[in-house]
Amino acid sequence: MKRKYLRLRSLWQDRNGNYTVIFGLLATLLVVAAGGSLDLTRYLEARSRLRDSVDATALMVAGRYKAGEATADTLTSTARAILDQTFTDHDATIGTVTATAGTASLILTADAQIQTFFLTIAGLPSMTTTATSSVAWSTTAIEVALVLDTTGSMVDSDKIGQLKSAATSM
Repeated sequence: MKRKYLRLRSLWQDRNGNYTVIFGLLATLLVVAAGGSLDLTRYLEARSRLRDSVDATALMVAGRYKAGEATADTLTSTARAILDQTFTDHDATIGTVTATAGTASLILTADAQIQTFFLTIAGLPSMTTTATSSVAWSTTAIEVALVLDTTGSMVDSDKIGQLKSAATSM
C-alpha cells in the first residue's frame, strides 16, 4: 500500500511532459473555436439566403393572393411550395412556414435549421434561424403626378416635343 502511495506521490511531483498534457486539454477548445467559426459562417450564409427567399416568396404569394389564384386557406401551402423551390441552401432545411393575410397585407414567416459540425462537441448540434417578410398593397387607385421641365434647355433637339408626346402616351 505504501509502495502505491509513493508511486502516486512521485507521479504528482513529476513535471516532465506538462506541456503535452496542457496542449491535449486545450486542443479540444482550439478545435471548437476554429470549427465553431466555420459553423457560424454557414449559419450566417443560410440566414441571408433564407431572408432573400422569404422576401421573394412573400411577393409571389401576395401577387397570387391579390389576383385570386390563392385563398386564405391555401396561403401557407402555396408559400411552402414556392419556398421549397427558391431556397437552395444545401446546409439548411426549412422547418415551419406560416402565411397569413389581412385585407391589404400578407405576412410570411419561415424558419430553417442548420446542422453544426464542430459545435456539436460543445453540445450545440443545430442552430435555427427565422425570417419574416410582410407585403402591403394599396386598395385605392394610385395617383400619379408628373413634373415637366420647361426650361430653355428643353428647346434643343425638340426635347419639349418628345416630353409632351411621352406625357400624353402615359
